[in-house]
Amino acid sequence: MASSSALASPSSPSSPGDVGEKTLSSSSNSSSDEKAARALEVLMWPHDLNSIVSESLLGNLRECYNIPKDYVLIAPEPGQRAYDSIPKGFTLTLDALEAGLRFPLHPVISSCISYWRISPSQMAHNSWCYLVAFFGECHYANITPTRSLFLS
Repeated sequence: MASSSALASPSSPSSPGDVGEKTLSSSSNSSSDEKAARALEVLMWPHDLNSIVSESLLGNLRECYNIPKDYVLIAPEPGQRAYDSIPKGFTLTLDALEAGLRFPLHPVISSCISYWRISPSQMAHNSWCYLVAFFGECHYANITPTRSLFLS
C-alpha cells in the first residue's frame, strides 16, 4: 500500500441499507448477521484507505528508504496507478520498499524481471518479500545469489 494521506477509521453504517443494519425477524439470525457484517467491515477497512503519495512526501521516502539521487521520484497524477506504464522508467508501490527492496536494484532482481518480462510494479508484495528473503538466506549461507538459483 502506498503512503496514506488521509486515514479514516472504520465508519459505522448509517442508513438501513448499509451493511450490518438489516433487520431480520429472528433475533438469533439478526445477531449473527450483524456480527458477520461487522467482521466483513473490519476486513475491508484497509482496502478503503486513501493512499496517495504527494510531492511533499517524496523527500521523506527518499530519506527513509535511502533511495539514491540517481532515481527520480515522481508523485502519481490523479487517477494514475502503480501498474500504469511510464516512459523511461517504472512505477513502484511503497509495499515493495516496505518488503525490503532497495536501490540500486540487485542484478538478480533485474534479471528476474527481464526474464519474466514484467515491470517491477507488476510484482506482488509477497513476491518482493520472497526475493528479499532469498537474498538474506544467500548472504547468511555465504552463497552468491543468481537467477537460476532463485528459480530452482
